[in-house]
Amino acid sequence: MQVAAQLRTAWREPLGILSAYADEPWTLALMSGGGGPRGRWSYLARSPEATLRIAPDDPRDAFAALADLLGPRGETLPGGPPFQGGVAGLCAYELGDRVEALGLGRHSDWPDLAAARYRSVLCFDHEKRQVIAVGRGADEIEAEDAAYEAMTWLQAPPRPTRRGPLSAGLVASDPVAYETAVANVVGRIGAGEIFQANIARTWTGRLGEGIAPFDVLARLARASAAPFAAYLRLDRLALVSNSPERFLQVSADGWVETRPIKGTRPRAIRRLGTRR
Repeated sequence: MQVAAQLRTAWREPLGILSAYADEPWTLALMSGGGGPRGRWSYLARSPEATLRIAPDDPRDAFAALADLLGPRGETLPGGPPFQGGVAGLCAYELGDRVEALGLGRHSDWPDLAAARYRSVLCFDHEKRQVIAVGRGADEIEAEDAAYEAMTWLQAPPRPTRRGPLSAGLVASDPVAYETAVANVVGRIGAGEIFQANIARTWTGRLGEGIAPFDVLARLARASAAPFAAYLRLDRLALVSNSPERFLQVSADGWVETRPIKGTRPRAIRRLGTRR
């Protein structure tokens, strides 16, 4: 069983530390802002010891592969940060097609599943204003070495803050289709079928010259801090999220909590059907 070790040091701003490593593949950040108990912790992990990427045409059992990546349960430091290293990544909306054949369309570039196992992680405690470096290993020496490795990340100088527009402009999805969907929902509410629905639309654009995905995260974090922001860099892709909601939390003692503000939306555009 893997053991864990931790080191503590003075407070550093997580966004600045992340900026130095944001372009590296498999750099991961879980960022919290806005205060409150759900905005206490931010995390930075990089240089994973193992990775997993399941493309849409990959015939492997994605969940079995994920279980193999996870491995046996390791030690958890009592009273330590909620996330102490291990497996983290992204599950695409279309991963559900592997559980139930729904015929979901695929975006050609995005994998159904991308995850990595991190032995070192920096944990930023916004409440106590301190940084905890957590390391995992087969014994105490390996775990301490991994924690020290994470502590060295704090020495990297941050990149300069970007000013001005990050994109030449954004284009919204078909406004007529959006208005039609809203009218459909209003009709269903009036008929008593539902009482609420959130209709989403997409906005697309291209980053400006010299602008990186991290710059988008940094702008969002500074302008509208959210308790569940996230960043994951892959080879040619980057996920940037700035969400106020946590979809699902499962605690070690068996409690399950869900606090979504609204439902999820697939990337493919679909019309609302009519129930008969």
